[in-house]
Amino acid sequence: MKNKVAPADGAEGKGEGIGEDEDDLDKDVKQLKDAIALKLTLSQDMIKPRRFIIKSSTSEFLNNFEYLVMILAIWNAIWTPLTIGFDQANVIGQGVAFFCMDLFVDLVFTIDIILGFTSSYVDTANGAEIFAPKLIAMHYIFKGSFFIDFMSTFPIS
Repeated sequence: MKNKVAPADGAEGKGEGIGEDEDDLDKDVKQLKDAIALKLTLSQDMIKPRRFIIKSSTSEFLNNFEYLVMILAIWNAIWTPLTIGFDQANVIGQGVAFFCMDLFVDLVFTIDIILGFTSSYVDTANGAEIFAPKLIAMHYIFKGSFFIDFMSTFPIS
């Protein structure tokens, strides 16, 4: 007498055995593959080749870069009034170190603007992270800090 394996889910009297469970599993796998394929074809942003590399807003690099931007903004908030207020801008600003520091600050602020256009954002309506370049640009310009970033990087004299 051979050992009989009991079918799953109480299907003893229905004539279902192990082979049919494998068929059900294959059907489930096929349905899952079809669902994934459908989602991929519906999502045009995932299929279109991108000209830009979009960085996730939750990346460690972007978080560290924002810390650098904040430190340099504090530097500017202290340094600029001191040099202008005490009329020492020409005397102190002639040094190579301060010239290089100002150049570095301007470069980092310019990179911050570029990253603003190439970093995803989280949509507040549904909580989804948005990676579409056009939506990111529109969000950064109209709802983000583009105007403030632009005016602080390229001041009008």
